[in-house]
Amino acid sequence: MQPAESEELVGRIRDTLRTIVDPEMGSNIVDLGLIYDIAVQEGGLVRVTMTTTIAKTMKLTGRP
Repeated sequence: MQPAESEELVGRIRDTLRTIVDPEMGSNIVDLGLIYDIAVQEGGLVRVTMTTTIAKTMKLTGRP
């Protein structure tokens, strides 16, 4: 994949991620700064590095 194609793909992925709204915060995950990096690797594999928000009322036990 050429660098220009990779940049275009990253832009399209970022735009798509903007459609995902964090229900706790009421804003999209990109504008909240939850997406740290979007990298296109050889073969077109995409790696998104991000963090999550955790509500204070959520249990972190791994059980529902």
